[in-house]
Amino acid sequence: MAKNARQLCFDALCQVYRDGSYSSIALDRALGRRSLSQEDAALASALFYGVVERDLTFCAVIDQYSKRKSEKLDLEVAVILKMGLCQLTGFDHIPDRAAVNETVSLCYYAKKASAKGMVNAILRAFIRDGKETRLDGDNKFQRWRLAYSCPEWLIRKWAEEYSEETAEKLARSSLGRPPLSIRVNTLKTTDDELVKRLSARGIEMEENPYIAHCWQIKNSGSLAGLPEFQQGLFYVQDASSQFCAKLLNAKPGMTVYDLCAAPGSKSFTIAQWMEDQGEILAFDLHPHRKVLIEEGARRLGIQSIRAEVSDAAKFRKELPKADRVLCDVPCAGLGVIRRKPEIKYKPPESLKGLPELQKAILQNGSRYVKPGGRLLYSTCSLSREENEEVAAWFLEQNPQFAPVPLTEWEKIGRVEGNMATFFPHVTDSDGFFTALFERVSERDV
Repeated sequence: MAKNARQLCFDALCQVYRDGSYSSIALDRALGRRSLSQEDAALASALFYGVVERDLTFCAVIDQYSKRKSEKLDLEVAVILKMGLCQLTGFDHIPDRAAVNETVSLCYYAKKASAKGMVNAILRAFIRDGKETRLDGDNKFQRWRLAYSCPEWLIRKWAEEYSEETAEKLARSSLGRPPLSIRVNTLKTTDDELVKRLSARGIEMEENPYIAHCWQIKNSGSLAGLPEFQQGLFYVQDASSQFCAKLLNAKPGMTVYDLCAAPGSKSFTIAQWMEDQGEILAFDLHPHRKVLIEEGARRLGIQSIRAEVSDAAKFRKELPKADRVLCDVPCAGLGVIRRKPEIKYKPPESLKGLPELQKAILQNGSRYVKPGGRLLYSTCSLSREENEEVAAWFLEQNPQFAPVPLTEWEKIGRVEGNMATFFPHVTDSDGFFTALFERVSERDV
């Protein structure tokens, strides 16, 4: 069993590479099994994500110095080398000698002692050469692939759908940890009061310039242990998710359906815009995720939310019509790569089945909207086949709906009529897409 930060990191990385586990789940489980100091837990987390997000780059370095290509090495040896390279390139506070020695010692922990000579030789050769990665390639896309550890197919896709400049910025923004954003629970407190209390605990806070009651925080440690969190004075929610909730423009007294709601942050923010007056039905397919919504609403003191288990793609005729319906659909997650870096290594085929599911959910959601009501489609992906193409298909199939222009978001989003795309390198938040529609006719076609 792991006894220190590096061993814990090694175990979690092997689980990700061997079993295809989600990075966040693998790391959380590993940290939960061991009681590390806050400093060691931070080192394990930084090293873990540093390896996953720069996997392609580190594989290229290994190939540069090893007689055997990285994919031919034993999994454990490849992971150890990547951990060593990560410390040498991304951890200035760790001396090179310590990085090499600690990495070599992992060979014993991994029961790969026979590889310690090779690991030592590769890391020391890398140091002698100035710790530089050769960005070889016949074109800019191949060089960006190594510079940003982002697959060439994905960079080319972004270049074709947006622009080459945007593609490079998206690839670059996939590196590094995302900011931690919270939303003040205005039903219980004020921004000034929460800032005063959290600042007194040494937590750094910076107000989001684009949306009210949203703050980036640093040096917080575990949020769940803070009295302010337990008292429901705030909750974690990325700024782009808060943009989405605001776009819905729900008013007090309205009926709102959130069809894919868990873990519930959008429903919570919608409830604030409604001043907790009205009814929000928050649905999720899985019972345990329904519980997450209920627990969150209870902690925040929100009375207007009712959580239910329901399939977002299946119509429930017993439900009354709603003023607002949100379809935040399952997607490829190409806008949240900073949070889940393993997403960018998925093959392009992984996108193929998603648009049909997204269309089914959006079409079903439209059936709940009353005349004059609004329907919001959203994803945390950056892919036109999941976003603009689904929105255009919906309007073609449903003349009873009209697009609602989003011109007021042009300063921070890429706006095309009723569609807005938010890029991480512009807003320093998750990549996000939204499309807004209004029902102009009662009859479904």
